[in-house]
Amino acid sequence: MDRRSKRTIQNLKDAFAKLLSEKSFDEITVTEITSLADVSRKTFYIHYTDKYELIDELSEQYLKELDTVSHSPKEISSKERLNLWLNYITQNKFIFNQLLTSDNSYSFRNKFLQYLFKGLQRNPKIKNESTELYFLCYGILGVVEGFITNQIKETPAQIAKRVDDLTEGKLEH
Repeated sequence: MDRRSKRTIQNLKDAFAKLLSEKSFDEITVTEITSLADVSRKTFYIHYTDKYELIDELSEQYLKELDTVSHSPKEISSKERLNLWLNYITQNKFIFNQLLTSDNSYSFRNKFLQYLFKGLQRNPKIKNESTELYFLCYGILGVVEGFITNQIKETPAQIAKRVDDLTEGKLEH
């Protein structure tokens, strides 16, 4: 892909992310995205079939970045890793809020759960297909949802410590 196409795609993603911070997914139109990105509708449709494909690609990008951020320093405790993870979510709170809490959040919610399952299944301290694995994945999802919707008022560091205490350090691997 040439630089111009990459820049156009990034402009579309940035415009879409900005719109998501202002309104719900359902309220956003392709016309608004293209207007803010300063590209034509035709250009949008060269890269995406619709806004659903764009949100899928955007959600994949944020999950990939989340994984990179949380696994960059290899030798850190689970509490420190959780803190990094929650700080990334804080920096992108409006996106995660829209992706997890909008009427069309089912797809991202499932991708997020798959991300959690894959990560925790690699952990030798947690048995695959166990009650514990499901409890941890859905529990972490609930904590993230509570955090991004401001139902949990603690800082990322406080939440990381509490989750680490609750899981008895099992998230470390």
